[in-house]
Parts: sequence; C-alpha cells; structure tokens
Amino acid sequence: MQRIFLAIAVSCGLVCTATAQQPTHKTETLAQEQVQPPPNQVIAVYFHRTQRCPTCKRIGTMTQQAVTKGFAAELKTRAVEVRLIDFEDEKNSQLTTYYKIKSPTLILLDVNDAKVTRWKAMPKIWQLIGRPEAFEDYVRQGVKSYLSETPTLLEANR
Repeated sequence: MQRIFLAIAVSCGLVCTATAQQPTHKTETLAQEQVQPPPNQVIAVYFHRTQRCPTCKRIGTMTQQAVTKGFAAELKTRAVEVRLIDFEDEKNSQLTTYYKIKSPTLILLDVNDAKVTRWKAMPKIWQLIGRPEAFEDYVRQGVKSYLSETPTLLEANR
C-alpha cells in the first residue's frame, strides 16, 4: 500500500516536486530543481474544490503564509513544503480517495525516505478562519509537531 501511495503522491506532485512558492526567474527555477528533498519532510496539503469560494481561497493563502513565515529556512531546504490540490480534478482522484477527502481539508504529511509514514487532518482551520493569528499558530504547531518528532529532520536543519 505504501508503494502504491508513493507512486500516486509522486505523480500528483506531492513528493519530490518544487516548493509551493513559484520562481520568478528562470535561474531560480534551475536552482530549485537542484535542491533535492531531504530524507524527511513535512508537507502541508490543502485540498480544495475546483470552484473556490472566498473562504476557501483565504484558507489556502493563510496556510501558505503560516508555513512561509514560520518555516522559511525549512522551505529553502525542502524539509517543509506546502501544496494546494484540487480534489475534484480527476487526476487527483486516487489521493482524494486514499485520504477520504469529501470537502476542502488541510492535512499534514510526515514523509520519510520518500514514503508518507503518517498523516493527520487539521480540522480546526474552519473554526479559526476569522482569527488569523490563531489559524497560523494552529498550522505552525501541527508542522512543528511533526518536525520535532523526526530527529533526523531536525539534525539536518541545524
């Protein structure tokens, strides 16, 4: 099952792809392609619908901001990444089935040696959308918990 999921994750761009921040120059693209992900990563994945309401767009933006502000160094090394995935797009159907995604959802993936070893949903994002600081803290704490529970990842970032 792990290998099947890994193939799905790679094909959908979850594992072993560039960071969520889009490069602005061709040279920056080349530099990002040369940065291989470390053996341990935490990936925040926001599954959204094709047609996104203002709240769903805001959640995606706030998730990216929380990770960008809280983990700038880890983003550069690709120890932490953010993904936005359209769960209604047929090409992502295997992922949405695997994670049982039925509505917009944020999940965190703990990736070790290119395999998702565990994951967790972050359901409180909907309750915290009106409280940006609490939202960011909630997302950062979730990412941080996976980082702190993976000693090899912490050692690689020192």
